[in-house]
Amino acid sequence: MTLADVPPSLLAEGCNPMTFAVGSRGTASDAFVLVQQNGQWEVFYTERGRDSAPIDIGESEDEVFVDLVCENHRTHLAGQSSDS
Repeated sequence: MTLADVPPSLLAEGCNPMTFAVGSRGTASDAFVLVQQNGQWEVFYTERGRDSAPIDIGESEDEVFVDLVCENHRTHLAGQSSDS
């Protein structure tokens, strides 16, 4: 998986695009962020303009981030239903 593959993978899993940012933090808030720092990939959470300490650091940008965001997405959907 490449960095460009991460957002489509998350969207395909039904993740809300407001819950993640890839490549840069940008204006993301209350979201998981995947960025490259010093040659490694870091995943952190940002809330109200403050970034957490890295949750994970590694050489690969793919599986850990996708799993983390999708798991968080499923947790937030617990108990919700759709009338459609």
